[in-house]
Amino acid sequence: MTWGCGPGSRPAARATHLGGDSRVSPRLWSLLVTNRVRLYRRRHGPAATAAFRGAVLLRELSRAALGRPPARAAVGALLGAAPSRRGGSQSRQEV
Repeated sequence: MTWGCGPGSRPAARATHLGGDSRVSPRLWSLLVTNRVRLYRRRHGPAATAAFRGAVLLRELSRAALGRPPARAAVGALLGAAPSRRGGSQSRQEV
């Protein structure tokens, strides 16, 4: 019995990556950045987390200064600004 994993076999399934939107979508980029800080906070102490958050904030500020809308949204999220949603309602996210 062969399982199709020999040297001449080819996989029957294919995948196509359609993503990459986090680099251009302000909402997705700010979510990615804040989740990165949250994950770091779970694994490190308060002082290390503060330093990491400061470094991420400086990086996003430098990108925002270059006029990148996703970076501006990330700065707002890191500083605790609530992102606007349809209908004008706002929510705060813990960072």
